[in-house]
Amino acid sequence: MSDEPRTNGFEVLIVAILCAMMVLSPLALGGVAPWARGVLFLMSVVLFAVWLMAVARWGELRVARSSVWFFIAALFGLAFVQLIPLSPAALRAVSPGASATYAQALPAAAGLGGRGLSLAPYATRAEITRLATLAILFFVVVNTVRRRWQVVSLILALVAIGSFEALYGFAEQFSGRQHIFSLPRQYHLQAVTGTFHNKNHFAGLLEMIVPVCLGLLFAVARRSGRRWRGSGGASPRVRLAAALASARIYQQIVLAALAVVLLVAIFFSLSRAGIVCAVASLVGFAVFLGVAAGFRRYTVAMFLIVATVLSVAAGMGMELVISGLEDVPSSQSTSWMDRLDLARSALGCIRDYPLVGTGLGRWAWWAV
Repeated sequence: MSDEPRTNGFEVLIVAILCAMMVLSPLALGGVAPWARGVLFLMSVVLFAVWLMAVARWGELRVARSSVWFFIAALFGLAFVQLIPLSPAALRAVSPGASATYAQALPAAAGLGGRGLSLAPYATRAEITRLATLAILFFVVVNTVRRRWQVVSLILALVAIGSFEALYGFAEQFSGRQHIFSLPRQYHLQAVTGTFHNKNHFAGLLEMIVPVCLGLLFAVARRSGRRWRGSGGASPRVRLAAALASARIYQQIVLAALAVVLLVAIFFSLSRAGIVCAVASLVGFAVFLGVAAGFRRYTVAMFLIVATVLSVAAGMGMELVISGLEDVPSSQSTSWMDRLDLARSALGCIRDYPLVGTGLGRWAWWAV
């Protein structure tokens, strides 16, 4: 990260827009509504325009080098190729499955050209727009967010929206109101879902934020530890008083409490995959932390966090979580059968369109 002392106004504006996008996106019913995607795309365009103005202000164009750009370009290249109109002969040669699908769906126009590899051009164009939004975000973040205050700002925004989602979900679920703002909930009524319709999407957001929150917690703890070790000659009472007088100890308490809230919310989302992934992320985080800082140093802290999560979950009603997870995969489980149907559809899609697929964004229609 850069250690430049001066902060440019454009940098502040870029970070503010990024934080606003991260905070507002999940609030729009998980960002699944078409209008929410449109707003996100417009904000990304504004963000890119601000970055261009910042580049003009700085007087130089600095683009971070990364092999990721190649894969992003390849993905967009494939998407655009799928939209190119082809002759019937070329279509049969490149994608026999697409040619057969067109012949079966439109037998009267079987000999006409002008059709591309994508079976749903509109869906492909919409997906290109969505991916362009994400690519712009990635590009601006990689080429702008290089200072510590920028990284911390984005992390705090993530922790803030995750905490709000968890607390709001608890409030709606345990108050019996069962709403998402003014809209009555219709799905997963026994689970905590925040502002999401889908409990798995809710759990997915929180399980990505948990390691971020824990990372910030231990970063603050490490900086505090350096200060305490600097006063090693003082008595334990003096060191304890100094610790309690420091703002960092309260920052650690708040971050630890928020990490517990996020983990408990994942449990009460009743998302089996979410819980498994959250546990896996905790294990992975503990391993990387142990390799970097020593396994003994933070073992007690991780144990206390996990124990607190289990205690809070038990106090809030662990039987609800257990009953929600008792729907094990079986031939009688609708959820499990839906997953099997999706897997069969995916395998069928790969078999019939092995090289160039059916068009970016087409899968949502294929699986229906």
